[in-house]
Amino acid sequence: MKETIRSYIKLLDEDSPNFLYDVPDVLYKYRDWANENNRRLLTHRELYFNSIDQFNDPFDGTIPHRYDPKQLTEDNIFKKYYQVTKEAYPNWSEEKIHEMCYEYQRRGYFKDEEHLEKFEKETKTKVNLQFGIVCLSKEQNNFLMWSYYGNSHKGFVVGFDKKCLYRDTKAQFAHVLYEEDLPVLDLFEDTLIHFAKLVGTKAKMWQHENEYRLTKGNFAKQKVYLGEDTITEIIFGCKMAEKDKFGLIDLAINEFPNARVYDSSLSKTMFKTDLLQIR
Repeated sequence: MKETIRSYIKLLDEDSPNFLYDVPDVLYKYRDWANENNRRLLTHRELYFNSIDQFNDPFDGTIPHRYDPKQLTEDNIFKKYYQVTKEAYPNWSEEKIHEMCYEYQRRGYFKDEEHLEKFEKETKTKVNLQFGIVCLSKEQNNFLMWSYYGNSHKGFVVGFDKKCLYRDTKAQFAHVLYEEDLPVLDLFEDTLIHFAKLVGTKAKMWQHENEYRLTKGNFAKQKVYLGEDTITEIIFGCKMAEKDKFGLIDLAINEFPNARVYDSSLSKTMFKTDLLQIR
């Protein structure tokens, strides 16, 4: 778990494309062609960054701040208050910092459920306002994801070249962590690690999505425009209307001349869909 968290943080914390070394070459997004906003990904090359409260998993952005009870000694709590106060007010005298820490400790914030609940709500509000997130997957042809996000196989999938996507978005890439239990925070962990656990951890039931998230600060509910070389694959759902397929082929020819185009169909031997490259 710790190694995975460190990998997540490395991805969030780098500012050059070298951090893409363990991101798949192509990342995918499942979309609904009947949804006008979804269509704009192809018709206008718009990639939209959601705020986290727009996601369908109710745990996204609402994971409680749980600390290891063994760490919550009076000495450790005082050290934590000192660390936070020193970072927030570097010009304060040691005497003033200590006075503030003793006051925090007297109020018992770490053990006050009402205070913790208020803190979590404030944190969620800040995350919603500050962080734009795009959910992608390494799965090119996932049957369940077609059902969830591709309008029950009537929609489409777009494949993005990771390097071009980074060039266009300047967002940070990270693989979602999948766990059985809600994450437990270490009292002295870096703030970025807390962020990774709280925003980048999902239940194991979602593991089949193999999700990668693009995260961009101060970019919630905003969009970027993609270059024509960023979209490298367009895939039709097996139940997509023929007229929509023909329209998409024309669009691909004009707007994405180098993108591969696939049609999907139900397998004759297995409970899955098969892909056939048609361009």
